[in-house]
Amino acid sequence: MKKYSFIKLLVIILFTVLTGFKTQTYEQFNLKMNFTGMKKSDGNLLIAIYDSKKSFEKKKVTISIHKKVDNDNFSIEIFNLPKGEYAIMCFQDLNNNHQLDFNEYFMPTEPWGISNNKDLMRAPEWEDVKFELNKNLNININLF
Repeated sequence: MKKYSFIKLLVIILFTVLTGFKTQTYEQFNLKMNFTGMKKSDGNLLIAIYDSKKSFEKKKVTISIHKKVDNDNFSIEIFNLPKGEYAIMCFQDLNNNHQLDFNEYFMPTEPWGISNNKDLMRAPEWEDVKFELNKNLNININLF
């Protein structure tokens, strides 16, 4: 019985070595985000990038970026992102409280933007903001 187990193990090891280990490769692309429409050269731009509908709906940010605003437009590039669907939401935090502020009518009082640049009168949904990253991509995001 032990001899049979040893031979079986030896065959598995030889098969693995001779066929080689297969590694899975993923396509990766660069994402350049161009932001325009900052109201003043003040505060920080807080950027949230989501990599799936599930992460978006659970508000589980995949990539978070904080950038000091020193003029009314700038670009940020992220390298080697895996191919897939993504969404971007951002806002200019003018009072540095790390949250988007709203007035009594629940309208944002700080500049905000989303991928696909839809000016919505409601909270964005995944379908409003998603885009496909299947090549190096330039995205323009205008803050409202």
